[in-house]
Amino acid sequence: MKFLFEDDSWIASINWSKPVEYLKVKKFGSRYDGSPKLYKITGQYLNNPPKLLYVGKTYKQSVSRRLNQQDHIKRYDEIKDEHPKHKILISLGNIIVENGILNSKRVDEIESILIYTHDSDFIFNDKKLNYLPMKEQYVVRNTGYSAPFYKEIKFGITVKE
Repeated sequence: MKFLFEDDSWIASINWSKPVEYLKVKKFGSRYDGSPKLYKITGQYLNNPPKLLYVGKTYKQSVSRRLNQQDHIKRYDEIKDEHPKHKILISLGNIIVENGILNSKRVDEIESILIYTHDSDFIFNDKKLNYLPMKEQYVVRNTGYSAPFYKEIKFGITVKE
């Protein structure tokens, strides 16, 4: 399978950091805080697989600064209310676009693809679940501590000759 419009496709690799307790990153930051990032909030109960609770992005600010904003403080409280026995963790995703420049539009589109393809009963993102307003095609590869994300996602029109 190949993309029908090869020239309009982007290959993005996301290397996910080891999950860290949410409140530690909020308070102390992370050594990965700096470049354009995605972040995922997961909940883990005992030794069960992590549940994806939220996918977010930053572009001109650090993740720790984002977590201290009012809407995120409210979101964290809601997550804790719905999952009181879960350890709330956060992983940061460093994005590399192999065949182009990483800009705010691409960060937003990659975030949208992750949310759309990983819709679950637990996710708190209420936007981008049923609609992807993109015209370009993507291959998104998740590496590192990527659970519960798929290892590779292809978005666009593919053909088999």
